[in-house]
Amino acid sequence: MKKIFLFLIFFLVPVLLPGKSGATTVAPTILEISLDPGQSQQAVISLFNETAEPLYLAGSIETFQPDGERGEARVVPPEITDQAVSWVKLPLNALVLAPREVVEVPVLVTVPETAEMGGYYLAIMWQTTAGPNQPVNQVKLSGRVGVLLLLEVKGEAHKELRVEDFRLIEDENFYSSLPVGFSLKLKNEGNIHLKPEGYVMIKNIFGKMTKSLLINEERGNILPASSRRFEEFWRRSDFVPIATDFIGQLRREGKQLAIGRFTAQAFISYDPAAITISSEEVVFWVIPWRLLSLVGGLAFIFLLAIILRKWHRRKLVLNQKEQ
Repeated sequence: MKKIFLFLIFFLVPVLLPGKSGATTVAPTILEISLDPGQSQQAVISLFNETAEPLYLAGSIETFQPDGERGEARVVPPEITDQAVSWVKLPLNALVLAPREVVEVPVLVTVPETAEMGGYYLAIMWQTTAGPNQPVNQVKLSGRVGVLLLLEVKGEAHKELRVEDFRLIEDENFYSSLPVGFSLKLKNEGNIHLKPEGYVMIKNIFGKMTKSLLINEERGNILPASSRRFEEFWRRSDFVPIATDFIGQLRREGKQLAIGRFTAQAFISYDPAAITISSEEVVFWVIPWRLLSLVGGLAFIFLLAIILRKWHRRKLVLNQKEQ
């Protein structure tokens, strides 16, 4: 079967598959469940029909994989070896949603006694189907919606996170103003999903802390054997228009002011035991040359005016003495 791509950023947007949007909404978009072998847990998901017509939906359990470095996921049909698909049961796997109706659907997760510890990554999907007396070829293709299930079977998990890359986004060391962007790439080399958190610490030339930027504020996960990239920006103002003229860039330097040599380093923790890793330092300079040129020019004019004034007074005094 053709793989179906599901683009989402964990914890940020609803899960929507390609097709007509605005038909069905599902919540939550993410379920995180942690169980011991032999345990069960029930969760509830909500389906909302946004249309003015009834919708006939069929549920299924599939799997998902990481896709890219931005937290996207790709939903794929399960393989024979994906035994965890059978651990998830939908008591209501076929339902009808009246116009504007919200239906709560129970989901039962049961982990067998023989289950191996680790992470299992499933997707609870809902597909529009034909209703009574409705030919299949007349079904409106409104796409699919789903919930990603991150299931952890407890045990001696291998948790290991590694910094693959930490650099300046623009890949240059000199800036005339903020913002300065930082790109951090982390790789999960363990067998369970991890939720890293930490900071990018920025210090000035004297080693004094200037700014700290929170990493992974959205609390996104990194799946095993995959990488995820995080981007953070140091700025003074949330929005400053981009300008190409001298005056516009001068204003930008004033509003996004920083001067000097700086170093930045990322510190990340990823386990309840507070395991912390760090990146290499990156060095960059912020030199607002337009602003410095203006200040220097004004200072020169002011100093020149003082010198000329003193020279003029001295000349008057000399003239008075000669008379």
